[in-house]
Amino acid sequence: MELRKMICMLCCLFISLLAACGQIEEDKLKAEDKGSPESRQFNDEELIGKIGETNPSAQSLYVDHTEWINRHVPLEHAVPDIGYGFQAFITEETRMELENGDPAELKDFKPGQKVKVLPPTEETLPVEVDYKKELGIEKLPVILVFDTKELLFKTYQEKELYNLFNERIE
Repeated sequence: MELRKMICMLCCLFISLLAACGQIEEDKLKAEDKGSPESRQFNDEELIGKIGETNPSAQSLYVDHTEWINRHVPLEHAVPDIGYGFQAFITEETRMELENGDPAELKDFKPGQKVKVLPPTEETLPVEVDYKKELGIEKLPVILVFDTKELLFKTYQEKELYNLFNERIE
């Protein structure tokens, strides 16, 4: 077996194991969450943030979602110097509403105000290729092994990857 392919497979294994460890840690933090008043205001499906600033000329606003990102992190483990946020650009497809459901405009939002940001629906996403469909991925996590040109191996079981390595080495 070429050294290059072996290195590629080992890198894929490392990445998949790293992703699995991250999921385990996230699940562990969720299990430890005792439902503090701070965490109860957030859920995983609705991103809640605070407006940092609005920029009418660029038709955008900055949303700080640090508290939402840290919703499962116990206060004693939170890193105070790290903040998370994003610039939300307002397009023709963007729908903004006040809490009572009335239509809103960018000028209606002020710094420090809490906002709920919902992702675009599938109909509005400009996606041309669905990678899960393209690669035949039925569930996550999945282990994919590529060479420089194509997909060589796909599995949902770590043991199957080890079997592949053993077969190729022998």
